Amino acid sequence: MSALSDHVQSAQSRDIACDLVRRASAIKQDALADILMVDRSAVSRALSGKSRLTVEQFARLIVALGLQLTETQTDAVTVSADLHQSMEKLLHHYLGSALGGEDRNA
Repeated sequence: MSALSDHVQSAQSRDIACDLVRRASAIKQDALADILMVDRSAVSRALSGKSRLTVEQFARLIVALGLQLTETQTDAVTVSADLHQSMEKLLHHYLGSALGGEDRNA
């Protein structure tokens, strides 16, 4: 892989990790400890980045947060639901106009 590719993957990994920590922080540490089957201090160390989760603990965290992992193409792009909805509205507006149809969102 190129240095740029490594940098992009590193940035994506960091963004995902930050999002997981943010979501996990919304759950009380005692509850997270039960979910991960560890003591509260282990949860604190994991959330602060001083320790890492095992694959099994990571899987438990994903399930507890109501998330699911999906396989994507390497050239896929992820956008927020709000951005997707805005892009869809623009597409319908301009395609409707270009094809002589009505703007559905007018």
